[in-house]
Amino acid sequence: MSTLFRKPVPIEEKKNKYDTLEFKHNPFPVDPAVKPYSKDERENGSIYMTDLREEEIQQFNDIVLNSDSKINLLMDYAAYRGRGIGKTAFLNYLRKEINKDLGDTFTKGQQVLYAIYVNPGGEKKERKFSHLSRIIYQSIMNDKLLLITFCRLRANSGLIPNEILQGVTYDNLSETLGNDSWLIQNNIDLQKVDHQVETILNEHGVTFFKSVEPNLFEHSFINFKKVFSVENTELYWKNYGVDFVFSELVRLFKAADFSNIILLFDEAEKIIISQNFGERREFCDNLRYYFIDGSNENATSHFYKLIMTIHPNSQELLLTHWNAAGLDRFSVLGGEGANANTIFFRPLKDKKLAVLLAKEYLTRARTNISNVSDELFPFEEEALEKAIEICDGIPGKFLKLLYNAIEQSLSENWDKITANRIENIWKKIIEADPKPTTAKSEMLQTKTNLK
Repeated sequence: MSTLFRKPVPIEEKKNKYDTLEFKHNPFPVDPAVKPYSKDERENGSIYMTDLREEEIQQFNDIVLNSDSKINLLMDYAAYRGRGIGKTAFLNYLRKEINKDLGDTFTKGQQVLYAIYVNPGGEKKERKFSHLSRIIYQSIMNDKLLLITFCRLRANSGLIPNEILQGVTYDNLSETLGNDSWLIQNNIDLQKVDHQVETILNEHGVTFFKSVEPNLFEHSFINFKKVFSVENTELYWKNYGVDFVFSELVRLFKAADFSNIILLFDEAEKIIISQNFGERREFCDNLRYYFIDGSNENATSHFYKLIMTIHPNSQELLLTHWNAAGLDRFSVLGGEGANANTIFFRPLKDKKLAVLLAKEYLTRARTNISNVSDELFPFEEEALEKAIEICDGIPGKFLKLLYNAIEQSLSENWDKITANRIENIWKKIIEADPKPTTAKSEMLQTKTNLK
């Protein structure tokens, strides 16, 4: 047959070059960046050690969950070290831990929460607050939040016995409460349930569904989602979209008895850097209006809690406009007062924890754990400690360096990866990429006495 029409060889049939090390694949991610929706556990944040970030987790509890702060920041403490330090992995950890039981563990059963990960696409046209609102909306629609909301509304009707609800889990919502047929099979009066849900929505001021077709409850959850799907045009979002996200959706989620929705706004600089002077001022004014003291439902009920990842370069660009909008009275962007609303990320300096992190990646990649006598093989422990040291405690650089070490060990048939070999690999990386990676001093705005 002509090579023009040949089929690719399935991955499982290709020779695995990592067999000699008894790995399924290179244990470490090829890209030093977290991709939350990837299926590869090496890069989607699934491999996460809470011991590395106990202090940051406590800050999250204190600053976000157990305070009235509406706009919170996530920032690296050592200025200009932000890339690869683990902020995105941390946000992904928060998203998964909160959503797995709607915040029950995090809040000891006191609050019902859901976390939405929001990441701009990096397009220069995404500069305005309406663009951010549309990204929030799209993240909500692509997540499980709307389905959970629909099912909670039905459960709250009081017309479905507890013994039937006991069969509903986080994973089977679409087949159970979100499915009319399941309710009918369980002898539930669907018409009464839907009428009661409509009453609940009316009591909470949710009116959007009344102006659209088809009927809100026709064809189970599928139609409910369709009802709350709005236009994606620039004109709609300029005129109506922002209020839809910050008023109508807030009323909907409150009707389902959510305490708060936490917006994990990553890579904020993608928007900030592309803005001009006037757009930054307008952006900050809108942050205050829609989160603090505007006439929208979110501002009056303090429903959304925002965590915004900020980097020193975008902080500098935003600071003047932030203060001019009066946001510094509610959320300080820099200086000593930032402690009250900022989760500070530090480099990883504990070498023993870094070794444990590497061990976790190695263990998950092994083909037969029971055959392994040295859990760090092919690394010597001193090599892993040297790796985190020369990477200045930046986890992303650390994992990428270990990836390169595995690749080179195979190509040169090393029996062990030693500290000297790690140093030699690092020297080659530096020679190939001589750009400065860190600043020698902290920025004045982020320098804070945290003792």
